[in-house]
Amino acid sequence: MLSVSAGACLLAAAATGPATASGNAAAAPWMTTGTTENHGLMFETFSPDGKITLAHGGPDHAPKALPVPKNLRPAPGAVATAATPTVIPMHDNGRHDNRIDLVFVGDGYLASEMPIFAQSAENAWQSLMAYEPFKTYQNFFDGSRVEVPSPVSGISNDPTNGIVRQTPLGMHFFCHDIDRLLCVDTNAAQTYANLLPGINHVVSIAHTTTYGGAGGSITTLAGENQFSTNVIVHEMAHTIAGLGDEYQVPFDTSTGAEAGPLANVTSRTEDYLKTNHHKWWRWLGKPSADGSTVGDYAGANYYAAGFYRPSLDSEMRTLGKPFNPPSIEALIESFYVSRYTSGSIDPIDSVTPAPTPDGIVDRSNVTLKASLIPLVGQDYTVWWGIGGVAVPGTLGSTSLDLNTAPLKPGWNQVSIYVVDNNPAVIDEDFRSANMTKTRLWWVWGG
Repeated sequence: MLSVSAGACLLAAAATGPATASGNAAAAPWMTTGTTENHGLMFETFSPDGKITLAHGGPDHAPKALPVPKNLRPAPGAVATAATPTVIPMHDNGRHDNRIDLVFVGDGYLASEMPIFAQSAENAWQSLMAYEPFKTYQNFFDGSRVEVPSPVSGISNDPTNGIVRQTPLGMHFFCHDIDRLLCVDTNAAQTYANLLPGINHVVSIAHTTTYGGAGGSITTLAGENQFSTNVIVHEMAHTIAGLGDEYQVPFDTSTGAEAGPLANVTSRTEDYLKTNHHKWWRWLGKPSADGSTVGDYAGANYYAAGFYRPSLDSEMRTLGKPFNPPSIEALIESFYVSRYTSGSIDPIDSVTPAPTPDGIVDRSNVTLKASLIPLVGQDYTVWWGIGGVAVPGTLGSTSLDLNTAPLKPGWNQVSIYVVDNNPAVIDEDFRSANMTKTRLWWVWGG
């Protein structure tokens, strides 16, 4: 598994805030240093109409999560019981060491209510995968859910503050005194998610119809509210691609420095971007899906002035809007190369026969084949080469019959080349380094 949830309790979302029960919130890494300086504890909050802002929060009086049972043993495919958390594959799109893994963990669901959790987890998956560029690259992801039966139905502070329900993940509203801020005991959620080996992006889903959610080291969602699933798109863009927020409230003018590595936020003007080949300079003047043109629009990173965003509106400004081109490109690049590990996704999932140092001496009845991670709505550019020269008639083919291949006497380098030419990426250096893959066989042509 090549992905990992962000390593600290982040500034959050939700109604959202840090997905934590500890109350020890830290500024999100996508925020410019000093953004919350002298502003107190701030949390990113959402409303059902898609508007996003920051809100002041106080201490969190979180109910304790139930103790995590010792010696947890996953039982994939088994029926959940009151004592047995269960790992259920949802979308098995291929080998976990070549996929980004999403793990959904439920809270406040009785064993008899697990079908409700299953549907809520599927709704969250579908909401994310309906959005570009997640839609095109949905097969780069695997999805699983962890069913953790609760002794009580529902979560704390729902529907009103003061209601206490002790659940396995300790999920609760009114986190940090913000009504729709939905928090979770991150240690408990991560422990249950770890039943699926490897490194994962974790999403905690609460059994509630009340609107809310949160971002941070773990994204939280209200399972049975139709609008809360919108939160996952925004939060996964933060977590996976490190995108910044493009809304301009609640602060006035920033005097801060450049917005660090954020691909979609800058303190520089359009002329600076163009002259210095900075940030989204390649996209300047190109159309954006919201109907505007990519430029530098004043207001971003929680300030009305001092920071700029690439388009008039986008998902990082208003829930439900499409991502702008620089954000889409940053997401695709993060799909290929994880921000958290040295691993990367290889569109060539496997080849047969496997290349060996000894090569293929007897090529009779041998066909080289490659299995690719499928894209949705577009294809890779694929061809075969011998000694670096393209083999005629192989464009688009994932197999090569060595009986008919134009091999020369002696040893031949036979290769398959796979390139993702998605026009949503215009950084050709990145495409060449990370979106172009090959496999090589030595084949005797005598």
